[in-house]
Amino acid sequence: MKTTSYRRIIFQSLLGLGLLLGLVFLLLQFERGAKESSITNFENALWYTFSTLTTVGYGDLYPATLYGRVVGYVLLFLSLGAYGLLISKIGSIMHAIRKHRKMGHGGTSFKGHSVVLGWDDITRDVTNQLIGVLKKVAVVTDDPRLLEHIQDTYKDNSFLFSMCLSDMGNLDGLERVNISEAKVVFINLGKDLDNLVHLLNLKKLYSQQEYVVILDNSELKSTFMSAGATYTVSKNEIAAKMLASYIFEPDVASYSEDILSYAEDGEDYDIKEYKVLEKNPYVNREYGFAFTDFKKKFNAVLIGLGREGSGGERILIKNPRGNVKVSAGDFMILILNGQSSSLVEKVFGIQEGV
Repeated sequence: MKTTSYRRIIFQSLLGLGLLLGLVFLLLQFERGAKESSITNFENALWYTFSTLTTVGYGDLYPATLYGRVVGYVLLFLSLGAYGLLISKIGSIMHAIRKHRKMGHGGTSFKGHSVVLGWDDITRDVTNQLIGVLKKVAVVTDDPRLLEHIQDTYKDNSFLFSMCLSDMGNLDGLERVNISEAKVVFINLGKDLDNLVHLLNLKKLYSQQEYVVILDNSELKSTFMSAGATYTVSKNEIAAKMLASYIFEPDVASYSEDILSYAEDGEDYDIKEYKVLEKNPYVNREYGFAFTDFKKKFNAVLIGLGREGSGGERILIKNPRGNVKVSAGDFMILILNGQSSSLVEKVFGIQEGV
């Protein structure tokens, strides 16, 4: 609530209290000297005032003078207005609470989640994929027309999904989605220039997060990487590659599309990566041995390793030859189905992902 609203409420409350006390003192002045009056002191005047305003009206106290009764009439009419005002205020407060909640201004306590800036078909599909593998997502959009539709879409996944209606440059809105505790920030604001400006600003404030940016122009990839993007994806480039693949190798394209999406049941195949812990049985074993053993034990295909370089950059080793060994801290990249995934997670003692 804004400061001006607080000031208005305080002013109105003080004004109402002053009016009430003024009527109490006025009633006491009219009634104090009357012989038949039962309102002879401040306590009685205050009791009569509140019992009248609350429409209780015990009848134990009542004004005896003409002007005292005029004050009594004023209090009677004020009681009607007080109830109407109270009902109106309660309705306004309830509406404000619902609106506050609907706009996501209550925030989220998610940690290690993904923050998505901007909403279109791409970010919708990304959100679906993340929720499909039980990853938490918080979305920020500045378009109020999308608010209700997005909330209705993910109302059954509230434990994984949160959103906030806010301007993209509003730090309060970003803090509501707990961006400082997020692992990945996904930027897709529609225009490359907007993406770049927000990337530069966010890197200054939140330097520990990874940033994934969707590009219209793939030639700007080096510019975004220099600006601090962890990964960039050109939507036109991906679409072109998939389309070309469907034309001359449709089975490869179909297979690629299938394994890139999350597995919806135990028979669906997927590409996943698992971090190699110290207790992993394949630590210090050769890649070739792990390749054969995975196929034999898990019906899974090891296709590569992910490794962190000396400068913190990620190195992808694709199906290496020779005596390359698996090290603790590597990520083993596998093609496997849901059933095999459960077995691998049990043996590795860790879930998929980074």
